[in-house]
Amino acid sequence: MLTSSSSIIQLTAAQLEERAATYALLKIGLQLVERGVSISGNVVDQWLRTDDDQPFTEPDTFEKWY
Repeated sequence: MLTSSSSIIQLTAAQLEERAATYALLKIGLQLVERGVSISGNVVDQWLRTDDDQPFTEPDTFEKWY
């Protein structure tokens, strides 16, 4: 059984890993947007309503944002 302090350490480590993963995804997303590649809100909404096992959708918008 985990002690209280080791549980807190594990929870903190998990939260830091999640933040790092989120940051990496945001960074990639911003790079794609700078190249004019993005995914429309409608497509993301449809993906969110599917089963958890579905792969993420392909980009469907290719416009250069200035």
